[in-house]
Amino acid sequence: RAFNLDGGGSTAMVVKKLGDTQRTRIINPEKNNAERKVVNGIGLHTTAPATGILAGFKIAGPDTLYIGQSAKYSIKSAWDTNLIPMDIKNIGYSVYDMSGQETNWNGEYFLATIPGPIDIAITSADGISGLKTVNIKDLSDLKDLQVIPSMEIVGNNSQVDLQFKGIDNNNKSFDLNPQIFTISSDDGVISDFGNGKILINEMINPYITLNIQNGNRKFQTILLSKDASTIKMKINDQNYFVNNIPGKMDAKPFVKNSRTLVPIRFIVEALKGDVNWNSENKTVEVKIADKNILIPINSESVSVNGENEKIDSPALIKENRTYVPIRFISETIGMKVLYNDKNREITIVDTSKSVNKNTVPNSENKENINSNNKQNKNVQQNNKNNN
Repeated sequence: RAFNLDGGGSTAMVVKKLGDTQRTRIINPEKNNAERKVVNGIGLHTTAPATGILAGFKIAGPDTLYIGQSAKYSIKSAWDTNLIPMDIKNIGYSVYDMSGQETNWNGEYFLATIPGPIDIAITSADGISGLKTVNIKDLSDLKDLQVIPSMEIVGNNSQVDLQFKGIDNNNKSFDLNPQIFTISSDDGVISDFGNGKILINEMINPYITLNIQNGNRKFQTILLSKDASTIKMKINDQNYFVNNIPGKMDAKPFVKNSRTLVPIRFIVEALKGDVNWNSENKTVEVKIADKNILIPINSESVSVNGENEKIDSPALIKENRTYVPIRFISETIGMKVLYNDKNREITIVDTSKSVNKNTVPNSENKENINSNNKQNKNVQQNNKNNN
C-alpha cells in the first residue's frame, strides 16, 4: 500500500536525523514558494523515555584535507539507547587516528602530512567508538598554491615570514602550515628557521629566488632587492611603473598565440639603452649594457654581438610600435622577467646592477628569529594556529 501525499507545488519534506535536536528540510516547495499550512504528512515519533546511556554518535570534521591543512574533529551529535538525542557537552571523549600520527594532533585538531586515506577515531569515556575516513590529498591536486611573503622588497639581513595558501578546484582558499615546506636559494644565502621564517644573509643579484619544496612538489617565489631597478606593466594597460614611479606609455603589452609581447623601445630606454629603427631593412637596432642587438621584423632569428640567436616568436609591428616576446627580454637582453598570472602583471628587473654584499648576518636579527622559532616550534600549537 502507499500514501498519496501530493500537495502540489507547496509540498516540502523535513527530517530529523539520528542524534539531531532540530529538523532539516531536504525538499523545498517548488520554485521555493511558501508552504501551505495544510496538515498533510506522515511521520514517526517515539514516546520512549531518555535513558542517558550513550549508544552512538556522529563525527564532525571535513572528509577531505590537503597536505599542510589542519582541521578539527569532534562529536557532532549523539543518541542514547532509545535513540533520543543527547547533549554532547556532557560526553567525555578522546580523538586520535588509527595510523598513530600522535605528533600531528593538538587536542581535536589534526594536521595532514601524508597523502592517502586515514581513519579518524573517537572513543567516549564509557567505551563507545566511531570512525570517520578522511582522504588526504597531495599538493599536486591543488588548483593553485600561493606564497605570500611578509615583505616583497628585501635586503641583506631582512627577516621574512612566508604564508602559504592552497586553492582547491572549487576556488576555496585555506591556509597551509608552513612547517611542511623547506626553503633554500641558489642565488643568495638564506637561513631557513622553519615554520616559514627565513633570514636573508646575502643577496648576490637584484633579486633572490626562494626554492620551496614539499616532497616532490617544487616551486619558486622571487623577492626583489631594495636596490633593484624595475619596470612594471600589465597586459592591455598603458600604465607602468619605473622604480615605483608611475607613468603612461603610448603602447601596451598584449598576448598573441599564447605569447606575451612587450614594446621593446619603452623597455630598453627605461633601462638606459638606445633603440634605432632601420627602415630600409626593417630592423630594430638595440644597444644596452654590453650588447648590440639587431632584431629583424617577422624573423625568429636575431643578431647579438654578431652571433645569430633564435627567439620563440618573431618581433612584429603594431600601431607603429615594435613588440618582442617577453622571453626575448630575459633570454637575449638578459633581464630577469617575473610574470604574475593572477593580475597579469609583468616585472622586469635590471640584472646589470650589483647589490651591496654583506656576508655577515646581523646577529641580533638571527637571535630574534631563533627566539620566535622556539616559541612556534611546538607542532601542536602550529596546528591550532592554522585554523
